[in-house]
Amino acid sequence: MDLSSCGLGAFAGNTRAERVEAEHVFPAAQFGNFRLCWREPERFEECTKSNGKTVSGRACCERVDPVFEAAHNDLHNLYPSVGQVNGQRSDYNWGMVSSRDAETFGDCGIRIDASIRRVQPPEAVRGDIARTMLYMRDTYGFRLSSQDTQLYTAWNNQDPPDAWEIERNRRIKAIQGVGNRYVEDYKRL
Repeated sequence: MDLSSCGLGAFAGNTRAERVEAEHVFPAAQFGNFRLCWREPERFEECTKSNGKTVSGRACCERVDPVFEAAHNDLHNLYPSVGQVNGQRSDYNWGMVSSRDAETFGDCGIRIDASIRRVQPPEAVRGDIARTMLYMRDTYGFRLSSQDTQLYTAWNNQDPPDAWEIERNRRIKAIQGVGNRYVEDYKRL
C-alpha cells in the first residue's frame, strides 16, 4: 500500500491503513440486517458453535442464507479500499456531505460525516458506485429509497463508465457468469 500516493502518509505505521480490504459498495449490514439469520442467529442450529456460543448475524447469514451469501460475495459489489478508510466508512450509506465537520482522507476525495452516517465519494467514482448500487438492487431485490435512486441516477448520468470499469465488468463476468447491465448496456437514466 502506497499511502503517500493519496496523501495518507499520516497513517503510515497503522496496520489497518497499510492493508487493502475488499469494501462492499452496497454494505452487507444494509442488506443483511433485515434477514432473520442476521437479527436472530441463535434460531439457527448451524450458527451455534460446539462450545454453545452463537456466531454473529453476518456469519450466520453466510452459513444459512444463499441469497445473502451470493450478494455478500458478488464481485461486482467488492472494491479494493485502504483498510483505514473502509473502517471509517463502516456501513454508512452514500450521499452528499455538506458538513464542515466531515472527515477527509488526504487527497483521496472521499468525505465521511459520521454524525449523519453518510459518505461522499470522489467524483471520478460516483457513477461506478451508482451502477453497483442499482445492479445490487435489481439482482437481489434490495430496496433503495426514492432519494437514493434519484441520487444514483444523477451520478450514473454524470459519470459514464470509463475503460477500466468496462474491463473490470468483463473480467467479473468471465468469473461469475453475469455482468452488470448498467455497465454493459450503459445509458443515461
